[in-house]
Amino acid sequence: MIRIACFLVFALCAPPLVAQDTPHTGIQPGLVYLEASGTPGKEEHPQRGVPGGVVSQGTGFFVGTDGFILTTLHFLKPLEDAEARQISITASIGGASSGEIQVLVASELKRVDLLLLKANMPFDMPPPKPLTVGRISTFDRDNPARLFTSGFHGTNFRQKEVEFNRSENGDFPYAWEINVKTNSGQSGSPVYDKDGNVLGVIKGTHRTDDELTLMIPIDFAMPLIGHLEIDRLNDRVELLLDIIGEMTRDDPPLHERLLGIEENMTELSNRFTWSADASPEGDLIVRYEKLIGGGSQVENVRVHVVPSVRKITPGGAIVERSSPLKLGTGTGGLVEEKILDADERVGEFIIPGLREKLGLMTELFGDIYIQDPFRDLEVTIIPVVDGNTLNTRKLTVIPTYEWDNQ
Repeated sequence: MIRIACFLVFALCAPPLVAQDTPHTGIQPGLVYLEASGTPGKEEHPQRGVPGGVVSQGTGFFVGTDGFILTTLHFLKPLEDAEARQISITASIGGASSGEIQVLVASELKRVDLLLLKANMPFDMPPPKPLTVGRISTFDRDNPARLFTSGFHGTNFRQKEVEFNRSENGDFPYAWEINVKTNSGQSGSPVYDKDGNVLGVIKGTHRTDDELTLMIPIDFAMPLIGHLEIDRLNDRVELLLDIIGEMTRDDPPLHERLLGIEENMTELSNRFTWSADASPEGDLIVRYEKLIGGGSQVENVRVHVVPSVRKITPGGAIVERSSPLKLGTGTGGLVEEKILDADERVGEFIIPGLREKLGLMTELFGDIYIQDPFRDLEVTIIPVVDGNTLNTRKLTVIPTYEWDNQ
């Protein structure tokens, strides 16, 4: 019985297999050809008032079996620029030649140019095949493996091998640079490894080098698609518990390990996903979602913030890491103020004074580029659960405050 259960655990938790030499084969059924159209309302638009007078085309991919599609937000920019009305968005699964499905906007992340759509799947159509979402932390930038991308240029399907270039870009600090030439319409295409794990989303061609393309790391999409990952994990956990329930309390060692899983801090750390943002009110907001309901919650956190500062030198503008900001309201750097919803498995910590501290830096340092002084903030989170410190989490926050002092 133990051998059967262990085999099933491995089979359930292992990622789906994709042919190693042809990763595109397993990807295309999860891709969608996107088209948006509308009636321009802008006074000077040449097609003003014409139904369907403005059209935009792009690529997206399914991230859930219930029709959720991830793509880039600028897919809708032509319609926004035309002040379009009567907007219609359609998706064609696997390519433009398949039937069109109506699509609605679900959510967006404007700062990192990501958009979540929801397809109105017909009741008689099989559920879509979502792509496997990976993690950028698994990618070794010092010894980069092969990457791939596929998407739609117009109605044509394109698939290419990708080479990693670097994980920073001067114009978009959150974007990675990859060595591949892409065309209009391929924005929103997934970037994936040989096993089909999506590691990024194509943003577009580099501004100064059309042989380079910008990729948005998939981790930045977690605020949009994290709930889908949690739902999938819950489904697996429920199935595992059904299997393990057939075992007796005397069956070692798997049952004992599951009974004591909360005692293992590595396992416990993996039960929480984290995000952070700079609020318009000037606070730093740190949020977490617990992947599995019940059990321990985060009591408090230690937070360290290190800004990347743009400075003016005789040789031009440079970016430097500054000293950590002193934030927090508790003793020993602990932040205890928390908004908690145990039923929804989410919590929120509010750390005041972020904008005030950053503003003080712009006043103290005369060599800061005041129009856009901070490229990003490196936020280090150290969670505390049941008196134990969990694994450290590092996040990147992009502040968008305006500064008055010149």
